[in-house]
Amino acid sequence: MARPTIVFVPGSWHGPECFQPLMDELAGHGFKTTAIALPSNTLDTHAPPATLSDDTAEVRKAIEADLEVGNDVCLIAHSYGAVPASNACRSLGRDARAASGQKAAVVSFVVMTGPLVFPGISFAGDFGNKPSPIHNIQYPFTKVGEPGPGYWFYHDLPAEEAIKWSRRVMTSSWKVCEETITHAAFLEIPTWYLLTTLDNAIPLGVQKYFVQRARDKGALLPESHVVELASGHCPFLSQIDATSAFIRKAAGEV
Repeated sequence: MARPTIVFVPGSWHGPECFQPLMDELAGHGFKTTAIALPSNTLDTHAPPATLSDDTAEVRKAIEADLEVGNDVCLIAHSYGAVPASNACRSLGRDARAASGQKAAVVSFVVMTGPLVFPGISFAGDFGNKPSPIHNIQYPFTKVGEPGPGYWFYHDLPAEEAIKWSRRVMTSSWKVCEETITHAAFLEIPTWYLLTTLDNAIPLGVQKYFVQRARDKGALLPESHVVELASGHCPFLSQIDATSAFIRKAAGEV
């Protein structure tokens, strides 16, 4: 059986290049990979801010590009990226695709330390409409709050690497956090979750809350699909081998 294409969706403030070290490692195991640039992450704060609908459409376009040529997709989302990724998967699971006469489908939805938000709620609303300290809101955008990206994202990287990636952090649209979610992929597609135990951005307890709440409400998220990793917020940079092994398993590698 052909391996699925692995499609990466970054979180807030990050571009697709953050996944390149992990993509290189996965390529060594024979996987085709691609990473999406979300419209909400930008260096241009003079342009109108992107919406969740914009991000969702970009993810959907990337998924469908592979499905249309007959490739299954393993969708990997980091942090906020889980919101547009989940939103984009309506009717793309195996059962829905088969019912419409299509073979290729999204075969697994993988979340790395991200929210599992239900339809009818916004990302901000799921947090009580109270921005966390990580958000330095300059409406309608948000920058990374103090003490900066090195603390929130890269504290478990070597100092030079932390500085390198901190310099690549962008501004994000806050509008995406205010728009209501319309679909929950984790109710339709087998889901995997990577818990990061040293995370400063989304504490472990919050991650576990997302997982348990989703499971209680019918998510396709068995205990065997949840793995803990001693990592900060970006395991694809600090724990490349372990993150690769987790993703390969979610993608069906025996």
